[in-house]
Amino acid sequence: CLPLKICITLFLSKLSYAILVWGTTTASNYNKLIVLQKRSLRMLEDYKGDYRNLRTEPLFLKHHMLRANQIYYFKLLQLIHRNRSYLTPESELTPAYDIRRPKRKVPIIRTNYGRQNLAFQTATILNRDLLELNFAVSISQFKRDCKTNLLCSALSFC
Repeated sequence: CLPLKICITLFLSKLSYAILVWGTTTASNYNKLIVLQKRSLRMLEDYKGDYRNLRTEPLFLKHHMLRANQIYYFKLLQLIHRNRSYLTPESELTPAYDIRRPKRKVPIIRTNYGRQNLAFQTATILNRDLLELNFAVSISQFKRDCKTNLLCSALSFC
């Protein structure tokens, strides 16, 4: 549909530009972006009533759009897939005991600024149990699976 393509080209392209740089911003900045994203979705629906009565959660699912704070994880997972950062040497796995899914070592941080580090973000997202992703598929299939997983989960940056 043409309005959806216009929305994607005007809003989503600006939002996803350099997201890995500014994507670790504060929750208040993300809330402002989400309000703008909701406003554009409501305009896309051409709803004639009061906008406060139109809930946006079903609209995100209907149009298969990620929220602003989920786009960061979408791009981060693509970067992990492209650079094969999901492969870890045995020395980086933490437990000495047999468990089903060993966790990665998360770098020790002392400040909130350290949480923005790519190594910290990579280890954190790969240790999450919410995402069941297959990194052995092609990049196009991985994008589809990743987007579906993020749409169905409550995973967000803030």
